[in-house]
Amino acid sequence: MSPPTAIQAKVLEDLDKRMYSAAGKDDDEAERIAKILIAKDDLPLFARCRALCILGVSKSPGYLEWAEEAVRTARKAITDPDTEEKEAQLMLASCETILHWALQDHSKDLERQWRAKKTEVSAAASCSATKTCSEGQRSVKKRRIKSGARDDVPDLLPAAPVMERTEEGTKIVELREMPSEEGNKTQVVGDSNAESPPSYSEGKGKARLVDVVLSRLDASFGGLSIDGQAAREDVLTFVFEEQ
Repeated sequence: MSPPTAIQAKVLEDLDKRMYSAAGKDDDEAERIAKILIAKDDLPLFARCRALCILGVSKSPGYLEWAEEAVRTARKAITDPDTEEKEAQLMLASCETILHWALQDHSKDLERQWRAKKTEVSAAASCSATKTCSEGQRSVKKRRIKSGARDDVPDLLPAAPVMERTEEGTKIVELREMPSEEGNKTQVVGDSNAESPPSYSEGKGKARLVDVVLSRLDASFGGLSIDGQAAREDVLTFVFEEQ
């Protein structure tokens, strides 16, 4: 590499001074000039070290690499016969300080990135857990609504007498949910051959039973009609007589 001409050296020196003057006042201008200088292959070692130090303390990406390069360049300057050893030692100390600051900044950047990532992961996990919990609660609620008993629907509804026709005539086999003043009662009457058919209280209980039987005979046997006091007595006899 040939040494720079006098004009080139003057230009580089002026740029070096402008960069040094802008440092701390206009960081963007100082960084811009520093990038121009380090692109020059014929830049003196001290000027290169100063430019790399400016970039090493900047917020531009790659500041740590520039600080490391500044230290390497300063070490070269110590062995360069064209530089004074004392000045080279001072330049190396300055570059090492810049590298120390860059390492601290890099460590802080890594910590910030780690905390940001941790917060992001925690937020995602929390959102997922909340969504899963909500879905689980909705599923439980749906199951309860679907399988749970409704308060406004009784467990057993009044049912028509279960009857069958035989050679001897029509027989009541079963009667469920007999309506009464006290509420719904379930009774099994049984078939005609039962040894001890259930007994019912006299008066209104019998009348209600007869009303139920008569009101449903017509619907159960397609047009069968029983009317009058005589028919009512026949039904009472049919239901309560000992078989």
